[in-house]
Amino acid sequence: MKKALFAFQEHLWLKGHRIKLEEVGFVITECRSADEVLPHVRSSERLDLVVMEIILPHGESYDLRETDDGMKTGVLLYRDVRAVRSDVPIIIFSTYSEKAMEKMFPEGERPQHLLSGFDTRLETFKEIALRLVSARV
Repeated sequence: MKKALFAFQEHLWLKGHRIKLEEVGFVITECRSADEVLPHVRSSERLDLVVMEIILPHGESYDLRETDDGMKTGVLLYRDVRAVRSDVPIIIFSTYSEKAMEKMFPEGERPQHLLSGFDTRLETFKEIALRLVSARV
């Protein structure tokens, strides 16, 4: 059984993505704010994949200014998840263009998988997720 953590503000959108991973044996935990993500990442013995978006409520974890009113919370959260669990692959979704997302991350800290727009085909998403998880084994 594989375990994935989804961190999204808009959970209706990711229903199809969740189903695609559940079809291949993933158990999904959903988080709706930055405050929920790090405690889960720290406490999970097994975590195979994190899927999140850049725009998330900043909660108590980050301050309003540093997240640009939540517009860049996922950038900070990505950095902090990597610091805690560098072994776990992360897929980041955003409605920002790929170029805009690349500019948000410092050189050398850019995620390997930035998926721009919410129109990424479900099968493509599933293939990327499976490839990342199987590369860890």
